[in-house]
Amino acid sequence: MNNISSLLATVLLSIVLVVVPMRAADGGSPEGLKIGATFGVATPSDKIADVYDFNNSVSGMYSDASAIGMSLGARFRYGMTEHLSFCGGIAYNRFNNSAQTATISGTGQTFVVNTATNIIPIHAGFDYFLLSSLIRPYVGAELMYTYTSTTLLSSTDESILTSVLVPGQELEPKVSRFGAGLSAGLELNLGGLAPFFEVKYVMSNLVGKTTGEPERNFLNVTLGLMF
Repeated sequence: MNNISSLLATVLLSIVLVVVPMRAADGGSPEGLKIGATFGVATPSDKIADVYDFNNSVSGMYSDASAIGMSLGARFRYGMTEHLSFCGGIAYNRFNNSAQTATISGTGQTFVVNTATNIIPIHAGFDYFLLSSLIRPYVGAELMYTYTSTTLLSSTDESILTSVLVPGQELEPKVSRFGAGLSAGLELNLGGLAPFFEVKYVMSNLVGKTTGEPERNFLNVTLGLMF
């Protein structure tokens, strides 16, 4: 863990050392420091085609996606040039897993448990704005360090639940991995406020997976506001 933390700190320091000279040398008008928040849905990669069926309505797609996963985040952005900005932040993604049937050894008694997977990426990267006008389309790329855990939500047998486990208890050890994200968005430049819509594909455990560990890739579709 110490080696990973040191590597992350080195990468971020290197980015800062590049950002400051580039901004100072730029002859345009880079934006200042902006902060903001995002809210939206998170969909695992194996369910994207099912959720985003364009024969469905927008409200239907949102309903299907929100039933699977939700996302809440905070971010910052700092202009390097008129079109390029350094960005970073943190997000909380919660996925509702399928119900699982468990059997108590020796009794044959079965009960159903519902769990949730929580993925928290800490990310840093760059946004490139294709236009500098009222409407600002952009693309982005980030590196990230993610924390993943699985927690208990509920059980059909509350006596088992309360005697053995409690809601919110972690069922698996928390793990940390390196990952990356690719994004595309559309921002409205309204002076001090900048609402935006963004689609981001997250590969949360590109580096550090153990043998047999599944890929945890997902799609974020979010609305946000920078100010």
